[in-house]
Amino acid sequence: MNALLKRPAIAAATNQKEPERAEYCFIPTGNPA
Repeated sequence: MNALLKRPAIAAATNQKEPERAEYCFIPTGNPA
């Protein structure tokens, strides 16, 4: 999970459905929605 915290861009890539929430998708839970 730490890798996602250091590289939010990766999380954004995995969460292309919500580009606006890309900055939040680094959360360990995955999708905050």
